[in-house]
This record gives sequence, structure tokens and C-alpha cells, in this order.
Amino acid sequence: MGAYLARRLATLPLLLPGISAVSFALLNLAPGDPAEIVLRQRNPGQLPSPGEVAAMRVELGLDASLPAQYARWVSRALAGGPT
Repeated sequence: MGAYLARRLATLPLLLPGISAVSFALLNLAPGDPAEIVLRQRNPGQLPSPGEVAAMRVELGLDASLPAQYARWVSRALAGGPT
């Protein structure tokens, strides 16, 4: 039983990065612009202007490259903060 548990725990460091990468990719492949969705939820019934959407994308960090977004997402997840 101890050897089985040791093997399982040894594969964990290899498995977790893969799971996090797939999760991040699925979040980014979801339809819709997150900045526009946030703005529409804040102001129901109003369409946000392109300038408002651009400003929200900067505020949410969506203007950064995907590797930078992933690094930020992972670091916030490991710290236990909002992703």
C-alpha cells in the first residue's frame, strides 16, 4: 500500500501542471469577451462602448500575452486568491 501511495504522489507534480494548463485553455476558449460580459453585468440593458471594453480588458489583465495571463492565473491560484 505504501509503494502504491508513493507512486501516486510521485505523479502528482507532473499531473497538476497539465490539469491547470487544460483548465486555463478551456477558460480562454469559452465564447464571449470576459470584459464585455463584466460590463454588461454591471450595467444591465446597456451596451458598453469599445473604449469601456478596452479599459476593462486592461483592468482585468486581458491585454497581456497568454503566457503572462497563465503565469498570473497560476500564481493567484496557488496563493488562494481569486483567479
